[in-house]
Amino acid sequence: MDSPSKTQSRAASIRDAIKQAGFTPFSLAEATGIPRTTLNRRLLGVSPFNTEELDAIAAALDTSVAELLIEDAA
Repeated sequence: MDSPSKTQSRAASIRDAIKQAGFTPFSLAEATGIPRTTLNRRLLGVSPFNTEELDAIAAALDTSVAELLIEDAA
């Protein structure tokens, strides 16, 4: 399980990637099939992303999970 600071750092990295790709949380929810309320909780760092969600987000943004989390590793 991720620590709260790790979850928030991961959420910030993903928010940045979403913005750079020109998506909104609403459009990303539609593209990934992740319910909007769930996606909002994840993006706020309230709860961590699961593997399936990360895979779906990476696919929607045409990137890899590793690229999504690259700043997360720093």
